[in-house]
Amino acid sequence: MHRDAIIRDSGEKIKPVASIAGESCAQLMLVVGSNASGSNHPNWQENLALAAKLQAKGKEMYPSLFRPINLRTSPFNQNLSKGYMLLEVGSCGNSLDEAKRSGRDFAAVLAKVIKSE
Repeated sequence: MHRDAIIRDSGEKIKPVASIAGESCAQLMLVVGSNASGSNHPNWQENLALAAKLQAKGKEMYPSLFRPINLRTSPFNQNLSKGYMLLEVGSCGNSLDEAKRSGRDFAAVLAKVIKSE
């Protein structure tokens, strides 16, 4: 887990939010590394497929919770095992309560995906 840093040139911190059951939640973003930078990352496509499943289930359960998947050229140590990815929880502009609510909702999405496997 990580938090994104989205800051305008003016210094204004952007806080991506979703409204879930009337509560403000930090939006989530899955970051998946690849082998495009030349690194040995043989499982990146499997990791991307898992991220796509999580994204689809998240959209079904909480339509505005997830930002688009961010596919990157670096492996971010995700080449160490299958299923590794980064989860960006909001940004430096979100409150701790918004992040906690998103964590709760992500846990529900993850549980549904795991149970369906």
